[in-house]
Amino acid sequence: MTKRVDGGFGCSWRDDAAPDMGLDALGGWVLDVGALVAFARSDMFVSALVASCRRRGQTVLICDTSLAVAAQAVPEQHDRLVKLCQEPNTWLAKLAAADSDAVAALLPAASGDIGLAQVVYEAARRGYAVLSDRRAVLAIDGSLLVEAA
Repeated sequence: MTKRVDGGFGCSWRDDAAPDMGLDALGGWVLDVGALVAFARSDMFVSALVASCRRRGQTVLICDTSLAVAAQAVPEQHDRLVKLCQEPNTWLAKLAAADSDAVAALLPAASGDIGLAQVVYEAARRGYAVLSDRRAVLAIDGSLLVEAA
């Protein structure tokens, strides 16, 4: 089941934390802060990746922690982030109580960066690739496919 986030950016999110409801059937990408900022600034590579996901039916997953930081980094590009969040294949992963222990376990490896820990957690549990400007993702979980934003 999906809902629209009240207020905020309007990204879709799921009521449950289980990654097996069809959301992952075609795979997807998790966009980290750097990728969101690049998208907001109309970066050709990131925009092309998002468009490719849309054409292929793949999910673009955005962690709420990453979205908050990106929105603060480029407030003048707020409209582009809103548009991205309103795409039907874009999903917002809220840091839920059910996930907090798993994310907290990643904090030491993420140097205390909860946003980075959440990106790694969401990508690993779904088998998604990560688009990030932080190579630290690889140090946390070497099994993830990480592309530079």
